[in-house]
Amino acid sequence: MTRIMRLMKPKRIAIITDWLTSRGGAEHVNTALAEMFPDAVIFTSVYKSENFPELRNREVRTSFLQKLPQKLRHRHQLLLPFFPWAFEKFDLSEFDLIISSASSGFSKCVRKTRPDQVHVCYCHTPVRFLYHAREEYLHEYPVPFLFRPLKFLLPTILNYLTRKDQEAVKQVDYFISNSDFVGKRIKEFYHRDSKTFYPCVDTEPFLKTKKYPQPPLQKGAEIQNPSSILPFAKGGGIENPPLPREMIPPGRDYSTGQKMQSPPQSDTSDFLPPLSKGGIGGDFFLAVGRFIPYKKFDLLVETFAKNKLPLKLVGKGPDLERCQNLAKKLNATNIEFLGFVENEKLPALYAEARAFLFPAEEDFGLTPVEAICSGTPVIYLERGGARESVGKWGIGFSAQTSESLQRGIDEFLQKEKTFAPEVLRKRGAEFDRKMFQREIRRFIEKI
Repeated sequence: MTRIMRLMKPKRIAIITDWLTSRGGAEHVNTALAEMFPDAVIFTSVYKSENFPELRNREVRTSFLQKLPQKLRHRHQLLLPFFPWAFEKFDLSEFDLIISSASSGFSKCVRKTRPDQVHVCYCHTPVRFLYHAREEYLHEYPVPFLFRPLKFLLPTILNYLTRKDQEAVKQVDYFISNSDFVGKRIKEFYHRDSKTFYPCVDTEPFLKTKKYPQPPLQKGAEIQNPSSILPFAKGGGIENPPLPREMIPPGRDYSTGQKMQSPPQSDTSDFLPPLSKGGIGGDFFLAVGRFIPYKKFDLLVETFAKNKLPLKLVGKGPDLERCQNLAKKLNATNIEFLGFVENEKLPALYAEARAFLFPAEEDFGLTPVEAICSGTPVIYLERGGARESVGKWGIGFSAQTSESLQRGIDEFLQKEKTFAPEVLRKRGAEFDRKMFQREIRRFIEKI
């Protein structure tokens, strides 16, 4: 078939994901891509269909790992040495455009079979345990009891996986990073340039949740000049103007992330749900995530055991038991472990919180965005993607130490009344999936 004939044909698209077993940050991107390209075929290592009802009528092709016993394949972390091979074995010869959504599962290891195929990789991060957090995983990550005698093999396995990951980088034509922070990692570890498009959040449930308004602002508070922090206000300090009203999806607003000529100034209050009247929500602090070492839930336990402020922790994971034991040891009766919380209950929990805590150095971090969509301020580590997503809409602290975190909490307590839920929610509305899809589509149309 000649090149001209191929150009005239509709492009066949393959979407490659690390795995589809549980829902997290990457899955927001994966389902948004699937929605964008309804005729695309989805490839993944292992698949738990009941967790993705929106893919019920889609063609999802799985690797040989899907044939393993259910208990094993859904603990995909134990299968990582086999992941590069699983993706290399996929036959993608029928596809013109390959879009991989890659983090720790080696989905970018798929191989092109024709010179005219194009591979775009949306990189959530270069594989964490191979590069920037390698030593942390070697020494701190909990190894299942049955595999502890084999832990001495871990460095050899990581060396092998690093080699396979570097080989895969050569197969990628274009990298998209999920934050400028990750873009710098891509440059450092892969020696490739990238374009940043922030991942999307299902903002609607959080924007709809009622958040009690603040009492009148304190005299002299920083927020008294809304144009200094509100991206939609005329003369604001953010370069992202609002989209023209005719491009705004019903019930939402969004900024493009790029400058526009003569941007119209519009009032965004018409798309935000009305706020109920009353107090300012609950008195507890909140953190949500998977209990693994780099999330630093132990830092939260240590800090709140000292300050005795009420804290609620949501999530499960291999580090949960250690954090619970630490709380008991420190007699931290003010800390409540909620375990798994259903998605439909999370928006109300976010909205009721006094502040959201984010002590991890994350690639982007979707939970802080969910918090500000709910009108809840965020206290975050000033490293990683949260500097871009939260920034001046929260309070930063500089180091992953109890002293630094406490300084951030103290600063928040001093400035608490300067955070208006309406302002936070308008910022959160900028991360809607429709805008993500629009930016990705524009990028792909140009290549």
